[in-house]
Amino acid sequence: MEVIVSHQNTDFDSLASMVAAQKLYPKAPIVFSGSKEKNVREFLDLHPSFFHVRRLKELDLSNLERLIIVDTRQRDRIGQLSHIVAERQNVELHIFDHHPVHESDLSGKINEIRDIGATTTIMLAHIKSRKLEISPQEATLFALGIYEDTGCLTYPSTRPEDVEAVAYLLKNGANLDTVTNFINRELTSEQLAILNELMSSSENYDINGVRVVIAKASYDKYVADLAVLTHKLRDMGNLEVIFTLVQMHERIHLVGRSKVESVDVGSLAEYFGGGGHTTAASAMIRNSTLEEIEEILLSLLDKYIKPVIKAKDIMSSPVITINYNSTVEEARRKVLSHNHTGFPVVKNDKLVGLITHKDIYKTINHGLGGDKVIGYMHPDVTVLNPSVGLNEVQKIMIESHIKYLPVVDNDKLVGILTYTDVLKSHHSRNKVRVPRNADADFRYHTKNVTSLLENRLTPDILRLIKKMGKIADEMRYNAFLVGGLVRDLLIGVDNLDIDIVVEGLGVQFARELVKKLGGRYIAHKKFATAIVVLPNGFKIDIATARTEYYEFPTALPTVELSSIRYDLYRRDFTINALAVNINPSEFGALVDFFQGRQDIKRGIIKVLHNLSFVDDPTRIFRAVRFESRFGFKIDKQTEHFIDNALQLGVLEKINNQRIREEIILLLSEGDPWVGIARLGALNVLKKIHPKMKADLKARHLFEQVKEVLAWFNLLYLKDKVHRWLIYFMALTNRLDAAELNDFAREIRLNKKHFQVLQTLHEKKVMIHQKLNARQALRDSEIYQTLSHIPLEILLFIMSDTKNENIKKRISRYITDLRKVRISLTGRDLAQIGIPQGPQYSALLETVILGKLDGEIKSKDDEIAMVKSYYAGRKKTSIS
Repeated sequence: MEVIVSHQNTDFDSLASMVAAQKLYPKAPIVFSGSKEKNVREFLDLHPSFFHVRRLKELDLSNLERLIIVDTRQRDRIGQLSHIVAERQNVELHIFDHHPVHESDLSGKINEIRDIGATTTIMLAHIKSRKLEISPQEATLFALGIYEDTGCLTYPSTRPEDVEAVAYLLKNGANLDTVTNFINRELTSEQLAILNELMSSSENYDINGVRVVIAKASYDKYVADLAVLTHKLRDMGNLEVIFTLVQMHERIHLVGRSKVESVDVGSLAEYFGGGGHTTAASAMIRNSTLEEIEEILLSLLDKYIKPVIKAKDIMSSPVITINYNSTVEEARRKVLSHNHTGFPVVKNDKLVGLITHKDIYKTINHGLGGDKVIGYMHPDVTVLNPSVGLNEVQKIMIESHIKYLPVVDNDKLVGILTYTDVLKSHHSRNKVRVPRNADADFRYHTKNVTSLLENRLTPDILRLIKKMGKIADEMRYNAFLVGGLVRDLLIGVDNLDIDIVVEGLGVQFARELVKKLGGRYIAHKKFATAIVVLPNGFKIDIATARTEYYEFPTALPTVELSSIRYDLYRRDFTINALAVNINPSEFGALVDFFQGRQDIKRGIIKVLHNLSFVDDPTRIFRAVRFESRFGFKIDKQTEHFIDNALQLGVLEKINNQRIREEIILLLSEGDPWVGIARLGALNVLKKIHPKMKADLKARHLFEQVKEVLAWFNLLYLKDKVHRWLIYFMALTNRLDAAELNDFAREIRLNKKHFQVLQTLHEKKVMIHQKLNARQALRDSEIYQTLSHIPLEILLFIMSDTKNENIKKRISRYITDLRKVRISLTGRDLAQIGIPQGPQYSALLETVILGKLDGEIKSKDDEIAMVKSYYAGRKKTSIS
């Protein structure tokens, strides 16, 4: 059995190609894989018995041996038959198509793919070579197919073979009146309404020298022939490139037309799940808004249209500026923070001058650091228009001896261009891309780590990363692995936390991952980030490449979109400012702008800029944490920056909740004492609380906690304890109850953990007194003393005491006594006749105590004890 099929949105070229294929494969029925365009439906209604068409559900596809696919070769565009193609390798494919090559194309036993105006022309060549006769009706349909896909032989994709095919059809009786009626039809009132909205909403964009028009409209029901409306708009305005976006119901229909060779609308439509030719294409999109699709389309066009290198292509943006009213001292701090040699000066967002680092330091040396920047800036600034070519930029720099030039568009500062940018543009081997609102990025690839990825990651994780890289490629995004995984990969530590940064729209990338891989995503639009949760529960963090600015020391950062270089520059340390490209063409390339790999080899923790700890003091804790975790050493310059930040009082200004989180993370490390001792040496501990010390006494207590926890782990109990909380008790051991309460409130400790600390101070003395008894204690007495005490407290007391009796009794409780269970339940008490109430707990605990002391051997003993105890209590209450 054999079947003929085309793409899901049947137009005249696909219908004509299927009918032509049926003449070559006379036993094969035609099957529609999806919907039909309105004019195609009307044509079929006029010729109901002309075609041998079958419904898919009428066919027994278990016997399918051959599939003839025309006017497409993408698996996901042939509807339900795609599953058969994927699952049954024995089905023979014969493919005839004229669309551009795509990496996801099917391949068959016969593949006739030609760069030609219409697939119908390909099929006619076979009909002519076999000398098969065609009827006037068939000739008319074939002419419709060619005329529609070549724009009546006017599209740039039209080839001489298409014109010759039309001549052949005319000789065989093709009716041009019928062709005209279906190609050039009068618009319905609904189509006119949409056309008017498209005309009024049309927006012009100049993208790298190409004029692009995007028009949008909405309609409450489906209206066919959007391609016809797009043609009319294009012809009315003599437009080079046009995209129409029309929302009908919950779907957005995109149609693109292009007369420009550099704009392949077919490739752009493929991004949205559609397809077509370089000059004409379409797509249907679900679960998006018109504004989202327009934004994505503009972003793709920015990246896709190859530009002539201009100032706007290689400038750095967004620009870090300084306000005219700022002091020179503030300018100095900004120079140190961003490692720049100067800044544009702005007033009400307009460029008014330029100040260099030399100007700044000369002014400060004269004791004028408190003066305003405006008094020492250069007011006469040479500026560039964004469209100025690279050669002209270089000429201006050489002739004027200027190393950096602001780029201004309509009085608005949009970028800055340095001599280094110009040199890199000449010498970089990478293609210049133009991310919107971001600088062109010239990456430093120092090593390929593909073999490390293959050795360190599981096969499933590696396949997942490669899939994400392929999806990024399809979206024309650059995607990178970043964060701890890259660092740990080079160190040799296992880490399966996947963090991805894309040069593009992070939330849109997450949406596309979910579309292709399944699962769901949670978007955080403010920070342009998302979390993807795959069907198996595995989580992936997605972020847009961004830069951060700190409006004042210790503030949370302000986020702006940027490139991978700026994204890495905002990281805390060089060892964390590494990325690995996952796009197929550069898979495994290590991106290392700041010598992070070298610092890993040297075992050094180093910040990226001088004011790193002033911007974010919690980095002090992170530096210590990484130092202790990896056995690294904070380098001398970074240690100096820590000391300088502490002298400025940055810890006093930071949100105490952030200090809490950093303390918890540090106490969760394998050996917390290493980090605590380092905080002590750096004079950080006493700034957290004056009674916290890292002396020998504290060290001994931490070592005891470590030993007790090692003992507890060897018991292999199901109970989970918060290790960090026990170390926290050791850290705060010298604080009295009032001081501990105040400190816990200051750092906003979790209510549950706060209560554990309160219980420690309330019960510690009582526990010592009762368990310190020299005489033998019954098991029931130990149980009664400890049964309501959290395990963290018991383990800490074991660590803190030197009394062997206390240690042994707590150990016995943990290992044996608390595991004792009785057979009696609340239901049994009810059956005995005891009314429900608080006495149930007391009765059951009495039974447990009896069992602990050996007074109870069986369930009957338990019942007897309850009856006796209850009767005694009842008699007492009556008397």
